[in-house]
Amino acid sequence: MPPPAHCCNVPVDLDNEQRLDNEIRSWLSFAIQKLDELDTLAKALNHGTDTVAEKLFENTAAIQSRKQSSRVHNEAVKNRMNETNNSLAERHSPYKETAVLQQEKLNLPPFSTTTIGSFPQTLKIRRIR
Repeated sequence: MPPPAHCCNVPVDLDNEQRLDNEIRSWLSFAIQKLDELDTLAKALNHGTDTVAEKLFENTAAIQSRKQSSRVHNEAVKNRMNETNNSLAERHSPYKETAVLQQEKLNLPPFSTTTIGSFPQTLKIRRIR
């Protein structure tokens, strides 16, 4: 039986991702790792945090790594964000004019759509992506 429509898919095991960079790997948790995390929390609640101190230390290190990583925090992006203001959200031309310019530039079909993430994909579609 398929999962309910509201269900999310989680990759099974982070260990299967052999080509992931170790820094990024430390930030992720797939199904197997999530079960390990639940086990760690249960041990901490039932027997005290000293019993899982090493795991908690590793988790803290991963959080700190992500907080400081240039992969997540890009100074140029931060500077550009600081230059933004509410005027960027205001329309400077009537929609009819904007729509014509967008069509000329992007040449999109009348009802363009895209798919994301976990939609079923044929091998041909995966190769194209």
